[in-house]
Amino acid sequence: MKIRVLKFVCCLGFIAILLLGGNYASKALASDSDKLCSVGIGKSLTCANSLSKIDDFVNFKNTLSDYVNATDAYHINYITTTWKPSVTRGDPIYKSYYVTDNYNNRLLFTDNDHYGYHLWDYSSVTTGINKTAGYYPASYKSPVSVLEIQNMPSISCTGATAAFCRTYTQANQISVSSASLLPQNNNEDSLVKSTTVSESVYGTKALGNNSLGMKLPSFLPFQIKDVYSQKSKIGKIDATEVTYLSEENSDYITLKASNASVIPTSNNFSIQKGELVKNNLETNYLNNGVTQILDWEQDGLSYTLFASGSKIYTEDQLKNIASSLK
Repeated sequence: MKIRVLKFVCCLGFIAILLLGGNYASKALASDSDKLCSVGIGKSLTCANSLSKIDDFVNFKNTLSDYVNATDAYHINYITTTWKPSVTRGDPIYKSYYVTDNYNNRLLFTDNDHYGYHLWDYSSVTTGINKTAGYYPASYKSPVSVLEIQNMPSISCTGATAAFCRTYTQANQISVSSASLLPQNNNEDSLVKSTTVSESVYGTKALGNNSLGMKLPSFLPFQIKDVYSQKSKIGKIDATEVTYLSEENSDYITLKASNASVIPTSNNFSIQKGELVKNNLETNYLNNGVTQILDWEQDGLSYTLFASGSKIYTEDQLKNIASSLK
């Protein structure tokens, strides 16, 4: 099928989409590589799994290793995470890494320091975490770490190629091994097995691929060439992201919303605190050298803007986009 894009037009305070063809149905896909690990009380453990993927665009492998310690029967301390990539073909990129504290229903740790970077930029990446998650041997009470890898740069997800743009996930779930807890272990669900990421929804259906009721920008700093969206779920945490691609250059902007509180952290870059004056909301701005990122919470959802391309997007520029959500 030939796709003919007329143009995306911004006017009258909303983004109108004029597009013929290019609609792809969403399909939920389980975590691409998952691992269940158990650590003894007072012990440390490295929980590792390797993801190997070959598709029409990439051939790569990435090993995710989380080093943890069970401080007691009900708490797990995440010490470091290490990623070891190997790329044979294509240009996969890192996206977000996060740890879910499902016992307290929050995102314990979110790392976007490497968001947008090519896997072949690294031989190994180690990030310090030093955060403690709650644990209980019952349904949806185990902490889970997730690493997202996209099979091509976001700017390549355009036209017919957008249908093949895919985010792969690696997930590690940690439990505490304790004789006093064993009778209840049968009630514990495998959250990594239920982790899902949808295939890209492209074209006119992309903006309707939104089960969270997230708001969308009514202003963007460029004419829009294409748009696509993806949804993900781990335990009780749902997320939806919508990516807009520029008509003029290699710029793209992604808006991500989640029903869990996001606590942005960075070991390598400074996080600038700010405010959306119009909405009286606190913001966090990070520039990792490739991607500029703005986080804030609004109407019960956590929002993150990711921007990258031909220029550096300033904090004020991302705030302008954030303030336009409707």
